[in-house]
Amino acid sequence: MKTKKLVGICCLLAAGTGCALFGACSINNGKPDKPDEPATRITSDWETMPENTNENLKYFGYFHSDGFRSQGSYIDEIASLENSNVLMINSCFDNAKAAEWLEKAKSVNQQVIFSVHGLFEGGQLKKANSATLLSDYAETLSGLKETLKSYIDDGTLLGFYFDEPAWNGVKEEDFRTVTKWIRDNIPSIKVITTMTTSDIGMSKTENYPEINASYNEYCTDVMYDYYGAWNDDSRLTYLDKLKSKATEDQWIWGCATGFVNNAEQTDELYNAIRGMYTEAIQEERYAGIVSFSYADGLEGDWGYGLHTFLNNDSEYYDADLRKLYTDIGREVIGAGAYDYSSLIDLTLVAPTEIYELGERIDLPAAGAVDGMKNVIPVTYRLVSPSGAEMPVESFVATESGKYEVTVTAEKNGKKVTKKCYISVRGKGEISTFDDEANLSDAGGTDSDTWCWPRQIDHTFYRTGGGSLKITPHPKDGTWPRIIFQRNGYQLWDLSEAGAVSMWVYNTSDKPIDGFALMVSDETLDANQTVYSKVQLPAKQWTEVSISVKVIQERNLRWILRKSPYFTETPRRITRTERNSI
Repeated sequence: MKTKKLVGICCLLAAGTGCALFGACSINNGKPDKPDEPATRITSDWETMPENTNENLKYFGYFHSDGFRSQGSYIDEIASLENSNVLMINSCFDNAKAAEWLEKAKSVNQQVIFSVHGLFEGGQLKKANSATLLSDYAETLSGLKETLKSYIDDGTLLGFYFDEPAWNGVKEEDFRTVTKWIRDNIPSIKVITTMTTSDIGMSKTENYPEINASYNEYCTDVMYDYYGAWNDDSRLTYLDKLKSKATEDQWIWGCATGFVNNAEQTDELYNAIRGMYTEAIQEERYAGIVSFSYADGLEGDWGYGLHTFLNNDSEYYDADLRKLYTDIGREVIGAGAYDYSSLIDLTLVAPTEIYELGERIDLPAAGAVDGMKNVIPVTYRLVSPSGAEMPVESFVATESGKYEVTVTAEKNGKKVTKKCYISVRGKGEISTFDDEANLSDAGGTDSDTWCWPRQIDHTFYRTGGGSLKITPHPKDGTWPRIIFQRNGYQLWDLSEAGAVSMWVYNTSDKPIDGFALMVSDETLDANQTVYSKVQLPAKQWTEVSISVKVIQERNLRWILRKSPYFTETPRRITRTERNSI
């Protein structure tokens, strides 16, 4: 008797929801034509960048240098731009991790502005005085001080940072208590805060008061955040309002808009950094400029960050914006003009699909130019999964695993190297999730991928070199799912398989009930679906599987039609690793 061919779509299912006129400047460049004439203010529509004549303006950096949510650290990437001297670490909630970040920053010659967390609770956005100061705030700050002592002593830690405290419900008395503690106990560091436009009185929010200058008495540095279109004249009004909340001669920082919602419309990124720099060089109280944000905010409340535009591996890399940021940043930090003839801009286009055994594969495209747009030759190196060096040409995949491609460009003694992998799927393998191209293995509807963003994480995995990290959208999404596919094809032949198996890690502090791996038809008809439901314990890897025998015993109509698929849908942040049949 012939064995029936069993084809299915695999899917994971779980109940519930989870836990950012173009012309020259004035001819006199801001200096009076005659001694008795007032200086003409420099405007931001300059063609030649004006020099930084403000001796107090010396810091330049980026918010979210440590990444955001599912994104990893950008510290090395930012350091490679050679235009900053300060990193803002905004998403660290652990003292040991804080020390790790500061050590990393120190290794690339950057100072750190560190966001302080864990001092208040119960705060609600736009609801004044809704937060409560925790009784152990002094203990929390003392612990942080002790952990970071060496970095305080050597100056790596530039300051502690508080983001929109009043807007987040922190009472004036409580904020003064905390900031005074820092000033009294760690006098060598800055205490920096950002205010909203409602805080400084430039906009009105119903039932939300403008703050008093006394709110910031113990802060050493202040800024406001506003991400509307830049206008030189109106921004002077914002600056005056900010000064009215900084009556203790606090230093002023500029928070330049560093994100857009549409990656193909970046004019305001140019306007914002030009404008902020132009204002800062003409105001002696300005100490620094930090752009919000280097990280993307697609998982938060902003859009594409500067990483998308300044990283030359990005689809939206903008060489002109990078040059503008390089010139301004280096002028602020006193690094001197950049030698663009020595810049090597190397691009390597990594594969976005997983290949099958027997396929002929072309080498990924690569190219390089210097800062003057002159082409630089590149060389390739190709190594098989078993470690054998291969001819640098297209090849037929005879091994499963990862073929390593290394591309190098050299000029004037400077060398830049980039690496990527060509992944070939093994027999019976759905996905190993250890290559960026594996993201295409985790399919689903547009709503699924929006509500539950996916990322290949190379820092946390059970075996191999990566896992699929799934992060819930902060507001949307109730029943998302992942449909396992290969190169867009969702049907899987299970005829010769013994089972479908996957490993999942639940990062929550609580178990997740109702998590399931299921095999179904293309309509996901509940009556035509085989489930393997489990509880995912907290903080551990759990195997979820369905035997092919159990599927066959159901004798569903799609088994006879040879047309189902499998799917999965996690509930909280979960990691999926090495699905196989």
